[in-house]
Amino acid sequence: MLLTACHTEEHDYAYTLINKAEKYSPITVVYQVVEEKPDTVILTYGDVLKLANRMDVTGEDVWDIETSVSLYKIKTLQIFSHDSSHISEELAYRKSWEGPEDINGVGNYKLVVNDSLIMLSKQNNYTYVITNTYDDTLFVISDITSKGRSHDTIIGQGNHIIGSADIYTYDESQKDLPKYKTQKLKWLTALNIRHNGKSKALKMSKDTSFFRTDKDTCYLTVSDLIFN
Repeated sequence: MLLTACHTEEHDYAYTLINKAEKYSPITVVYQVVEEKPDTVILTYGDVLKLANRMDVTGEDVWDIETSVSLYKIKTLQIFSHDSSHISEELAYRKSWEGPEDINGVGNYKLVVNDSLIMLSKQNNYTYVITNTYDDTLFVISDITSKGRSHDTIIGQGNHIIGSADIYTYDESQKDLPKYKTQKLKWLTALNIRHNGKSKALKMSKDTSFFRTDKDTCYLTVSDLIFN
């Protein structure tokens, strides 16, 4: 009886970024590889940056080892324009990357950064407003990203500005898409509403239905619906 042994090979993988953003160059790449410290690199047009390697992955051939929505090897990745007026979305997702291409036995994942990828534009003084529908006061604890600290506010009936922030947002062509609202809300990092012994800590990623967002202002109407 003859026994045939199967020998499984191992392959290395590389993650490479290529700057093809002509309008926004030089670009700033802000990223963090898993188990490494965050890094920042400036690239001129045409520059190539190897972000990471993943070594000795089992497989007879080069195959798509990135099988999840998020990249296994890269924790975060975002691109800034030369004047920081525009940025990309989070790019540490498999959908943003091409490959892997087998180059001499190495699997190469490639991210080509073009101008259309840097789609979020800076907006100064985006305003957050709370509308109190009650006859008495509300107690509000809020934290807006640009302020860096919690702010306690007691507000009466009607509309009240709780703060503003310089944000990065989608243009108005995206206003009917869910990501338009969530991008406006992400800068409001904490919000707790208290009224008549009841309290509601709003989660901006989950409680989006309570908010109304337009180009310049985000509105939250506080009524019994908030606490039920």
